[in-house]
Amino acid sequence: MPITRTALHTIALLALPVVTACGGSGAGRHAVVASVAGAPLDTVTIARWLVASRQIPSAAVANYLVSSWIDRALFAKALGDGAVLTDSSTVDAVIWPDAARGTLRLFWEARREKMAPPTDPQIDSLTTIDRVRVFQQLVIRTPSTNDTAALRKVRERVSQVVRRADLEPDFTALVRQLSDDSISRVRGGFMPALTRRELPAAIGDAIWALGAGAHTPALRAADGYHIFRRASRAEGRPFLKDWLVVALAQNAEGRFQDSLIATKNVAMASGVEGRIRAIAREPVLAADSAPLVTWTGGALRPAQARLWLIMLLPDNRFDVSTASDVSVQAFLQELVRREVLLQVAAPGGPLTPAARQELGAQYRRVLDSLRGEVRRVGGAGSPAAVATASIDSAGAGHVLLHPLPGALAGVLRARYPVTVDQAALDAIAQSARKQWIELHRGDSLTSNLPAVRP
Repeated sequence: MPITRTALHTIALLALPVVTACGGSGAGRHAVVASVAGAPLDTVTIARWLVASRQIPSAAVANYLVSSWIDRALFAKALGDGAVLTDSSTVDAVIWPDAARGTLRLFWEARREKMAPPTDPQIDSLTTIDRVRVFQQLVIRTPSTNDTAALRKVRERVSQVVRRADLEPDFTALVRQLSDDSISRVRGGFMPALTRRELPAAIGDAIWALGAGAHTPALRAADGYHIFRRASRAEGRPFLKDWLVVALAQNAEGRFQDSLIATKNVAMASGVEGRIRAIAREPVLAADSAPLVTWTGGALRPAQARLWLIMLLPDNRFDVSTASDVSVQAFLQELVRREVLLQVAAPGGPLTPAARQELGAQYRRVLDSLRGEVRRVGGAGSPAAVATASIDSAGAGHVLLHPLPGALAGVLRARYPVTVDQAALDAIAQSARKQWIELHRGDSLTSNLPAVRP
């Protein structure tokens, strides 16, 4: 996994849940918590996943699992029905958001090419004010197993690596020799430069407190253990330059967009926050109704907002569905800025012949891959069986649970009826949380478990 700011949050939050096909909670009866065209996901199955998760069960985790199950069930249903997913109208609907994002990316890249590079004094000023720092990390993966002997060997290996990091002066060489993260290993474990605010609270204090050249102890994460080291001034300089290039460009882009928006008389409809939260919840549908936001020369309608919501990962969509009014308003403002800028960057629309050719080909390749996955995991089973087998197989480490390409999840949700009993799902998450805490109390791999309330 590339080492990004998102990866740091993964470490702090124990990341996405890893579920297994074994175990079970025995909680509840076999009531239906979600369905796709009548194909059910029952409460016992979702409870089993939650209790077997490596992450403490929560409403967010439960919704992530249900959304992933719905996507797989929808795709299996479409395949079983022999639905054509490569006709021109479907392809256009699926690739439009990616075409729009690509158009905007090219627009900004063209503007960035005209910008002067950062000067040496500007780069050095980042070190002087110490607002941006550069870190490395060494990763030791843990196997997707509950075998005590295997986990003990990993912990022994971690202890040995920490001792070597204490004694050996070349941390970069140690990363290249020992880190299990093949992508960052090539870069000597160096991460992009970041600010304190970009570090999650759970690990931020420990990392930011490091002096130049010092490293943390091994920090536990969902995928294993991470040892962070603060780079020296000389080591960090190239990464600080990269950070400054982006920061200066973003400042210029922000000013440009502000100038566009300033004359548009943007107005949000009353009660728009609740409408967005409702759209963000499964099954992520939006009735054609009054605009959410209006501005001179345009409007953001529910279908447009839904299109961008369906492009988010399920856990990010859940965040929107539970966000504060201020956060929802900020989300809408970003959508408006995007729509206004698209009118400038692509007056004729983003679906150019080049975009259709490139993105259409990518979409077809991903479809073929997903079809193969369905055959391997679920065979000719029902949509519910295929989706459940996919989640089980991903939890067991047999397959990666790739999201559906582009806006296909939204296209399929509009074709087939999807239901979610949110109240039942919340209750299952709460019950599974209590069981999970009791199962893991005393586990050497967990700490600071909350008390279970009666």
